[in-house]
Amino acid sequence: RRGQVIYAAMNTPYETPDEPMPATETVTVTPDSDELIVECPECGPRRTMTITALTLTADGQLTETDKTLLRGYSPNLAIYNDYLVLASQNPHDWRSSLVQSFLLTDPADPLIPLDTIQVPGRIPSEFHLHVKAQQLRVVYGPKDFEDGSHLAIFDLSSLTPTLLGKVEKIAPGEDLFATRFVADRAFVVTY
Repeated sequence: RRGQVIYAAMNTPYETPDEPMPATETVTVTPDSDELIVECPECGPRRTMTITALTLTADGQLTETDKTLLRGYSPNLAIYNDYLVLASQNPHDWRSSLVQSFLLTDPADPLIPLDTIQVPGRIPSEFHLHVKAQQLRVVYGPKDFEDGSHLAIFDLSSLTPTLLGKVEKIAPGEDLFATRFVADRAFVVTY
């Protein structure tokens, strides 16, 4: 909940195959470079999540004020002062994750989507995400076990997040278990 808006995320079946899925641009962090690659959002199975913004009216009723449909499943949801961040498994590639951020600052439009970020690994929980000063920090486990975990930092000041930097190969050969963000540091637990 932020202000008068309550946000709900749920896995949903996408049952209207004749209606196209909403297009979202996907930004990919490639493991070999800092280059960002745009992926095809229209491909793959129709596994979806619904994000709904609800407002409590004066008579105590919930009213839907905004709603969006996203690809992915098993969402990890984190909410911050100005952002709602959802990390989910990629339905096209189980070894990668999708990160969808929403700007929450406009009362007239409570779910302003930023472009989806795809990371080559899994994000185990919402505790591996953090937003501070319009920067999204994401710690994700390895796509290939021998590569170790990674920390990527994205600039959220525009609707297209850009990669600011990353730390790769954190504890190669170990699995990612926990992350704790404190001030400008990330503490990552692997074994």
